[in-house]
Amino acid sequence: MNLGFIILAHHQPDAVRRLVDLLAIDGNRVVIHFDTSATKADQQAVERIAAEKPGQVIVISKVHCVWGEWSLVDAVLHALREFEKLPERPEYIHLMSGADFPIRPVSELKEFLSRNPNRDFIECCDITQKSWVKGGLGTERLRFFYPFNFRTSRAAFDRMVRWQRKLKIRRRMPMDLKPHMGSQWWTMRWPTCKKVLDFTRDHPEVPEFFKSTWIPDESYFQTVIAKIIPKWQIADLQLMFHHLTPAGRPYVFYNDHLPLLQRLPHFFVRKVSPDASVLLENLYQQNGPPRRIPRLKALAKARDLIQAKIDENHTFTTGVPGYYQDKLQFVAKADEPGALPKQLVVKSPITRPVVMLFVEDPAELAELERITTSHPGLCWLGRPFAPKSIRMPAEQLSRRGLTAKSWRTRDGFARQFCRYLVDATPESMIPVMAILPLESRPELEVFDKVERLLPVHVMPADSAPHVVTRMKASLFEISPRILARTVPVPGNGITAMFEALLADPSYLSRQR
Repeated sequence: MNLGFIILAHHQPDAVRRLVDLLAIDGNRVVIHFDTSATKADQQAVERIAAEKPGQVIVISKVHCVWGEWSLVDAVLHALREFEKLPERPEYIHLMSGADFPIRPVSELKEFLSRNPNRDFIECCDITQKSWVKGGLGTERLRFFYPFNFRTSRAAFDRMVRWQRKLKIRRRMPMDLKPHMGSQWWTMRWPTCKKVLDFTRDHPEVPEFFKSTWIPDESYFQTVIAKIIPKWQIADLQLMFHHLTPAGRPYVFYNDHLPLLQRLPHFFVRKVSPDASVLLENLYQQNGPPRRIPRLKALAKARDLIQAKIDENHTFTTGVPGYYQDKLQFVAKADEPGALPKQLVVKSPITRPVVMLFVEDPAELAELERITTSHPGLCWLGRPFAPKSIRMPAEQLSRRGLTAKSWRTRDGFARQFCRYLVDATPESMIPVMAILPLESRPELEVFDKVERLLPVHVMPADSAPHVVTRMKASLFEISPRILARTVPVPGNGITAMFEALLADPSYLSRQR
């Protein structure tokens, strides 16, 4: 059995090379669609990868892929046409991105597919019968027109949605298609892929319709396949494990997730942080013991259990990008039908140590970050409560499914956000956050019940009395109990404090 792989990538040629090394073996073929927006150096690096494996790896650059638009579907169709040109086509095609990674050898994937013949592995939910989207645009993705992109023209996007709701716009799908949705990523038989290509060519009104829908990569293939493939041949699940956070971003896997991934019955995982060097190296070496080939029910059960566990660690929610959701909508159920749920009251269960650095001079932040990151047991969170911004390291933002512009989510769910900062930090590390005087907020009171909290007032060498008073006033505004527990430490004593903390966990209790 020969397999084909489509990789959608736009940067990081080293990550693409690792994937090719593991996938382009034993007669398998790989088509890489490298985004036209990529730099010339990255483009040349990917072309060298293909030159090293002639006949096995093909690189194309046809479109600039934009999230939420038809270009993502178009890139996949271009890649499928490359397989169509081959004299011998693979038996299955697997679609993935450059940020995904195999967690099992390809040989085990082949064994699984041979045990489950005549199946296409793609999420395919009939949204007229069951909701697939959580807390956002569902059928409206297909009923409305979307001439504007959410990320580049947010105001125009929202205005168009509001107008079409008022006008009760209801577009009809061509050919009496039934709308289906599911994840963008799938593993399908070549005959099915060929039927999709033929359907696209024979019925141009269908792709034309989807070009003006929202996020068509999660509906085009699903809708077409539901039309042309018998239902019993569609396994409504994926061979790749992935999950979206309540903020609507893919859950990102890091070094400390290795034991979890080694237990997963799936064959691929989305998505792995490029900074997770230990995780990537272990997965790349594939030196683990052979694992049992999973059954279909095991894949579904493991997916549901792990996704539920991930959701437990996300204690706040807000509208997914591009989705509509009332600002007052919370996860909890409403007391009465049609009523909005009450605001969640979070009683902090934080039992881990937390370090809060109250800093008077912003110029000291760079040195505090250098000191913190030099200690492997500490996790620098930056300034998570900066005004109208979340000024955290990019890795920490990505880990939590946030961006610097997610401050509205933070401010709307402040108490939940405080707990989330700690929950999403690796358990082997102590979170360290910096707070300036103007960033004090009453919601931080949630930390005053944390037994292992260490609030530290970083004292400048030439601290003036009025500055100290301002800092104390800010601490009092947060919580008098936190002010009472705050330990003054001169800037040149932070290193010694961290070393004492890491050497003896009881250091926290002794500082009270």
